[in-house]
Amino acid sequence: HIIILGQPGAGKTTTMKYICQSIFKDEKFQNEFKFPLLVRLRDLSSNTYSSSNDLLFETLFKLLGLKLDNEKEDTKHSYSNVSIRECVVKIVDALGILIILDGFDEIYPLEKRDKIIKEFEYLCLNLTNSRVILTSRLGDYDYSINNSIVYEISSLNNSQIELFAKKWLIKPQRSQDFLIKVRNSPFYDTAIRPLTMAHLCALYEKYETIPEKPKYIYKKIIQLLVEEWDIQRLVLRQSSFQNFTPDRKTEFLYILAFNLTLNTKRSIFHINEIQSVFAILYKEFSLEISDCKKVIQELEGQ
Repeated sequence: HIIILGQPGAGKTTTMKYICQSIFKDEKFQNEFKFPLLVRLRDLSSNTYSSSNDLLFETLFKLLGLKLDNEKEDTKHSYSNVSIRECVVKIVDALGILIILDGFDEIYPLEKRDKIIKEFEYLCLNLTNSRVILTSRLGDYDYSINNSIVYEISSLNNSQIELFAKKWLIKPQRSQDFLIKVRNSPFYDTAIRPLTMAHLCALYEKYETIPEKPKYIYKKIIQLLVEEWDIQRLVLRQSSFQNFTPDRKTEFLYILAFNLTLNTKRSIFHINEIQSVFAILYKEFSLEISDCKKVIQELEGQ
């Protein structure tokens, strides 16, 4: 069983789509799994089964079209003592399928995450013929699950960035011009994930150039990662802190980045350096000094 972590726009959902296609088209996958079963975990954020400890199992039960009829008396097949959880595990394992749980970070309210993660662990411990994959943003996942392996999606390397540009812009002359302009810009580091790479390609497509001022690019990309990407996918992402809205988060990031760069003259920072700057900023943003780790985790998630 696998947990796939990644930064926003790293390609977690796209990877799941690729795996689903492979199960239908690639023979080596066809021999291993009968079919994929997708659960978008954001759908569990509704009030359905809100008080239940079997949120995930009841969803799988419904997706599989199952029904427990305990009213009929049948001495040969008595299911009166079978729970939905047991029923799902037995049938799923008999089917030999791949369950994809996409978007753990999109579950709200946050209390539901602890319920889902316990159900995920139960699946990991009880399924042998079927497999489960769970995806999440890196900053929102802080668990250790038995019988599972954790992977993190890497940033794009130089050859992947080049291939991305060629496939997006199609014409070799345009893709080469784009790559030269981006490589010579101070924001080449933003091209390391598919989402921001797509944004840069779209800008080039529209203007036939890359804006010269890095401030413009950084501002657009921060807006994309902090707020716009969620809005486009209809994801409601609530903060654990009152009044820590996307606008306030962006302002916090600006001041944090400025102070860290000014104090260290580096672009990679140690947690102690972040904590020292946080100690200066927290009151301005109505936070507590003890909130530092949670604030950083929330920002990293976005």
